[in-house]
Amino acid sequence: MIWAIGGGLAIGFCLGRLIGVLATKLRNANGDVAPNDFLALSLIALSY
Repeated sequence: MIWAIGGGLAIGFCLGRLIGVLATKLRNANGDVAPNDFLALSLIALSY
């Protein structure tokens, strides 16, 4: 059970970091296309 908690934390951290980097690169490359509220909601939905 302890390995599952550690694995979940590691996977969550890695996916969150990856999504953050990708979102930052896409926003910088395309300009500020979407409002920050919609971006935040879409990232939350993607993580679930």
